[in-house]
This record gives sequence, structure tokens and C-alpha cells, in this order.
Amino acid sequence: MTLARQMYPGNPQHLMRHFKNATSKPYGYLIIDLKPFTAEHQRLRTDIFDQSDDQKDPTCQFEDHTDQINKDDQKDMDYSEHISAIDQTCFEEEKMHSCDDCGLVFENKHDLQRHVKTWCPEN
Repeated sequence: MTLARQMYPGNPQHLMRHFKNATSKPYGYLIIDLKPFTAEHQRLRTDIFDQSDDQKDPTCQFEDHTDQINKDDQKDMDYSEHISAIDQTCFEEEKMHSCDDCGLVFENKHDLQRHVKTWCPEN
């Protein structure tokens, strides 16, 4: 309730209504964006994981080459060869820095180093 009062001083029930609507469904979630430059209509979101049919993740591609394998070769093929026939490639735009001890992910290497030196709970 404190966050609701801070975000919407004149109408704290606005955040609570969004929260109740979002969590009323099974596995419901509400993402709250606190960045000052975020537009007001995008601060409370429940649909960030939903993707439209036209929209695909441009960084990951899946190519299935199993149709190139003829039926005779499939009989003699072991499981490891079958797995290598399916080419799954994901291109990372940049390496994600994460703490080896607790698993937290950081935007850059400096933040990771500061985390490890000062307040990693696993150290």
C-alpha cells in the first residue's frame, strides 16, 4: 500500500485495482516500471510475456533440418546424431553478467564486481 501511495498520491487504489486484476488469474503477474522516463500508461503491465502472432524474438532462431534426413538413415542413427540434426541457434546481443554464487544477473561487469565485493549474500 505504501508503494501505491507513493506512485499515485491522489488515487492509491489505482495500483491496487491493477494488482488485484492481474493476480486474479492463475499465474497472474503485475510488472511495475518505476523508471522516471516511462510513460504513465506503460508503468503497470500484465502482458509483457505475451507476443502477438506476427511478432517473434529476432535474436533467437530455430531451424529444423530433420526433413533433410531420409528414412533409411533414421534407422541407423543414434540419439546424439539426431540431436545434432536439429540446429538451434540463439544469438546473444551481449554477454549477460551473473554472479556465480547467487545467480543474480547484472547489466554490466562493473555492477557485478560491486555486488561481489560489497553485498553478495552467498559470500
